[in-house]
Amino acid sequence: MTFVLVIPTTLQELGATIQAGGVVGADGSGPMFSFSQMGVMAWPITFCALMVAVLVGRAVLRMRSAEHEQAVLARTTIDGSLFWGAYAAVLGILGTVVGVIVAAQSIEHAGRAEAPLVWGGLKVALSTTVYGLLIFLVAALLWLGLRHWHRKAALGGV
Repeated sequence: MTFVLVIPTTLQELGATIQAGGVVGADGSGPMFSFSQMGVMAWPITFCALMVAVLVGRAVLRMRSAEHEQAVLARTTIDGSLFWGAYAAVLGILGTVVGVIVAAQSIEHAGRAEAPLVWGGLKVALSTTVYGLLIFLVAALLWLGLRHWHRKAALGGV
């Protein structure tokens, strides 16, 4: 599988890329964001989501274990899931900054820009932040629930 990073050189190419990707439809509507439009940052953010899922699953298995030592060890795994969620949010913000820089360079080279094209480009750039923050939100909620369960188990002497 080969990945190619294509940076539009003109504003017309940027507009064609946005419209071809389904971000802005012919009637001005479209999905909020598309995985393929997030570019190269979609993969590390998805990796963070996978790490959150693995660590939460591992913590649940440790907490359900009959051994008290395993339940005590679950704390580091629980905290690791919050770390990876926060890391996804940071990567999302980094992806947005890079996307805005690329869009600004395209507009600078073109000299002029129509408002729908500029806002379409910003919508694509902000999609990585939305994706990263959603992963962080889920990770934080899971962390909160698992920490509560862990404290209850540690105090109860499970």
